[in-house]
Amino acid sequence: MTLKQSAIFQTVLEAALPLAGYFFWHWDTSFILLFYLLDWILFLAINSVKAKKRFAFSQLAIEKKQAIRTLLLGTAFLIITCFVVLLTMQLLQPTFNFSERVVAFLRYNDMGIEQGYVLLPLLLLNGISVYKQQFIRPELYKYLTMGQLINESSKQGLLLLACAGLFLGVALFVQLPEEILLFSTIIGTTGYRIVERLKFARLFQ
Repeated sequence: MTLKQSAIFQTVLEAALPLAGYFFWHWDTSFILLFYLLDWILFLAINSVKAKKRFAFSQLAIEKKQAIRTLLLGTAFLIITCFVVLLTMQLLQPTFNFSERVVAFLRYNDMGIEQGYVLLPLLLLNGISVYKQQFIRPELYKYLTMGQLINESSKQGLLLLACAGLFLGVALFVQLPEEILLFSTIIGTTGYRIVERLKFARLFQ
């Protein structure tokens, strides 16, 4: 499978899971946002592993500093975005309780088993598979700089924070249907990822 084909397959799979959750497993907006939160945490974790692999190859101190700075920035964007989304959900659902929704998400049972036991390993296995196929096998750590490998974590984090802030600003003045937040998140995330991943794959054509 080429990098382009792998990128398309990965993006379709990532979009299919929350859509299946909404249409077949009765996920609500909070469940889908929690799914993307888990996905983002995994994305940052894999970028950290990529950075470590790149530094082990290059041994450049400047790249190590760049990796630490970029990943810390991505983590900061994640935390702030979670806070903004939490405020938005409380505007949409005044009784919304984050910790209760996390527990409900992990313990949700629609097929005879709590989905946390299925979903978390599935996300992890997908992340490991993508890491091996799109990073280790083509030995990208030898050809790409640290910035080319991990700058996406801060870039994507900034974009998601901006979108979350926009939704919060609108929700302060207009009573938004939850479906708008839900499908905007899925469509926007999928569209952005496919464009960026295909752009990345074209570097190796």
